[in-house]
Amino acid sequence: MPPTQTVFVSLLPFLLAVVGCGGDGLNPTPVSGTINYRGKPVADAQVTFHWTGGEGGRSASGKTDAQGKFELTTNSTNDGAVPGDYAVTVAKFDAAAVGKSEGIDVEAGNYGANYEAMMNAAANNKPGGAVPMSNEIPAKFNSVAESGIKRSVASGQNNDFTIDLE
Repeated sequence: MPPTQTVFVSLLPFLLAVVGCGGDGLNPTPVSGTINYRGKPVADAQVTFHWTGGEGGRSASGKTDAQGKFELTTNSTNDGAVPGDYAVTVAKFDAAAVGKSEGIDVEAGNYGANYEAMMNAAANNKPGGAVPMSNEIPAKFNSVAESGIKRSVASGQNNDFTIDLE
């Protein structure tokens, strides 16, 4: 066998193993649910399950529809979350209020005088780095430390959660 074929044949099992494992070896299980605030469904909210189960996990997120329903994504759209324990945050922002005090009008191409500083701060995960927004639900629900919402995702079980915010 020519040397290039020998190298390819010897590497083939390794390549198949890497491709077959999906890369990082995390196997999400479907997770869905409903977010309610004061008894009413919350539309267009960002739901994030923050991994708290030690090493070997990853956070997952999703967005609610008009009925407050969501599905989580970890690796690919709506694939769910890795089984384990999570702290949950929920954030809903009033899009009409975004940047009004900053002079930002995206449709008109006006990104504000301090756009570069804002983007740099957001990229570096610094508090206040994003454009100030009017939160339509209490801000505590967008904080891992303050939300108080915890959920466990289990493989092979119905992971459909109703989260009532008060």
